[in-house]
Amino acid sequence: MIKLIACACLALMFLTACGGPEVDEADPVAVARVAALAWKSSDLDSMLEVVCSRMRDSLENSRQEMEQMAEIMRSMGVDSADVRYDFSQVEFQAEKVEEFTANVKMTGPLIISIPGRADEVRDLDQELGMLMEDGDWKLCSEID
Repeated sequence: MIKLIACACLALMFLTACGGPEVDEADPVAVARVAALAWKSSDLDSMLEVVCSRMRDSLENSRQEMEQMAEIMRSMGVDSADVRYDFSQVEFQAEKVEEFTANVKMTGPLIISIPGRADEVRDLDQELGMLMEDGDWKLCSEID
């Protein structure tokens, strides 16, 4: 049930976010870090800034589904603004950087806090695919 709530919170937060952090798009690790935080906290506006065009189109096309998930979360009494994602122990490291592609390894414990529930710890271990688009690094793979 906690996983369902966490996933639904992610979708809800896609709808409620506005604006995102500044990112050095010349650094694939910095972009991966911002993308992971935006992805996990479902900050659609920030995600749209740091994903490749293929993913951007997909995110834009799923807005209606996200609105439906947001309604489900509200009916369960979960306010997405209160969900916290602690990335302080998560490490990001460039594994392979080429002219137009890069892989960034994301590892470590992500702590998800939902008020009134026990914290959930997810052990992250994923390689993120990055793509150079218009001179900037962009995330071009989904985040688990």
